Amino acid sequence: MRPVHTLARGAHLHVDDLVVDTAVRGSGAGRALMDYAERDARARGMTAVFLDARPDAVAFYERENYQLHAAPSMKKVLAP
Repeated sequence: MRPVHTLARGAHLHVDDLVVDTAVRGSGAGRALMDYAERDARARGMTAVFLDARPDAVAFYERENYQLHAAPSMKKVLAP
């Protein structure tokens, strides 16, 4: 998680690399982590949380009231 400020999105929290072990999925661990992140973001005056979700995690985030926010993700591998 990292605080970010951009012209397009303003002050927001970007969540990346947050993974719950498969052995404890469904136990509320993911919800607890996201609740913490959202409380922290609010305390810092941030207006939104953005994240990139794996396809198998989209339903979890939708249950947590996240909405799909379409933006292409681009990558270029640079030669050494």
